[in-house]
Amino acid sequence: MYQGITLEQLAQDLKTVSANKKDFVAPVGQINFTPDNTIKLGPTKEFELNDWANRQVAQWAGIPYAYYRRLAEENSELKARCANHAVAQSQVLNKQERRLVRTVGDTTRGFLSNRYRMLDNDALVENVFSYLHEAGLEINSCNLDDRHMTLKLTSPRFEGEVKKGQVIRYGIALRNSDVGSSTLTIDPFVQVLSCTNGCYFTDMLDAVSMRRVHLGGQIAAKELSEIISPASREQADQAFWSETRDVVAAICGNDVFGSVLGKMRDSVDVQITGKNLETVVEKTAKTVGLNISEEGRGSILTHLAQGGDMSQWGISNAFTRYSQDVDGYENATDLEKAGGKIINLTSNQWRAIND
Repeated sequence: MYQGITLEQLAQDLKTVSANKKDFVAPVGQINFTPDNTIKLGPTKEFELNDWANRQVAQWAGIPYAYYRRLAEENSELKARCANHAVAQSQVLNKQERRLVRTVGDTTRGFLSNRYRMLDNDALVENVFSYLHEAGLEINSCNLDDRHMTLKLTSPRFEGEVKKGQVIRYGIALRNSDVGSSTLTIDPFVQVLSCTNGCYFTDMLDAVSMRRVHLGGQIAAKELSEIISPASREQADQAFWSETRDVVAAICGNDVFGSVLGKMRDSVDVQITGKNLETVVEKTAKTVGLNISEEGRGSILTHLAQGGDMSQWGISNAFTRYSQDVDGYENATDLEKAGGKIINLTSNQWRAIND
């Protein structure tokens, strides 16, 4: 399993963000972008834009990000004019538009709609972590970057043998973005103990998986103002965290664990029948929505051959084993998700892959 940062580093990074974050709701007319890659809010506040915030500005302004990024390198004056043109257009078309600007220290970390519901990573950990511990879940891997927080946890209470010598440990994967990069998700997660491969089950058991869009009530403000969390929002968030704990409890139940283990065991008996393994790997990647280079497909083929298991289970393990070779936590997570999708392939999909 790909390792991101240590638990100690996660705790320290969350503490740093919590101590230095500020949120502002700004009428668009009080927003100005500069050639120095900063955003000005009113006459006195100015923050540098990180890469993710720049992407959000470009999207809001209707500017292709590849072009916007090139302007940042070649013509920062034009980049600022393009963004400020969108500000002017917004004032004409929607004089009431407000934007939520999330900052940490002197950096803008999010440029969002004022309807965005702020479910912060530190609040998520604070409200759910103790329950995860009580449920017997242990962190196997975690990561925090400018866009996402990811926790992958399993419990020794839930172990089972898929095939002789290959025991899995079951748990959950929790992923959140408090800057608008993705929804809050909680999914079943499995670790293969013999090789430490990780595997998501995002396409399975929708009744217990969780997908929550960060959408809430509109934050109203006539003038630029810093947001201080009202008691009413904190009460609503507590109800949300309670629901989150319920989802964790549902996933960490014997019935769900049994369903996941049964799916994996069934995949052991589904054999690869395609004559060209390179084509099978390529078709499998395409079917589960992965764009993998020729070199990457070659590595997966090598892992498949080394594993010696020419089955649906075997090729799933080859993909998840490759996740340990790639650069970047998000790339590794995509391959772990692919492993679960392969286990969940329908008989028609599997037949098409092997034709």
